[in-house]
Amino acid sequence: MQIDKRLIQLGAKLELSRREFFFYCHLKAPDFYKEDRNYLRILCDTFQKFMESDDEVLIVNLPP
Repeated sequence: MQIDKRLIQLGAKLELSRREFFFYCHLKAPDFYKEDRNYLRILCDTFQKFMESDDEVLIVNLPP
């Protein structure tokens, strides 16, 4: 039985996107959500931490 490496990579990407919001965004829009865009990584991590917390309000201030 031959294992297709592309299917394994896709499965790994899907599982990672289920666990971390940044990787979900990267999977949906890879041209925009790139690894070297640190501000997007921080923003996604902030959103994820908020969703996993018991906090009821999140205030985000960003420049235009």
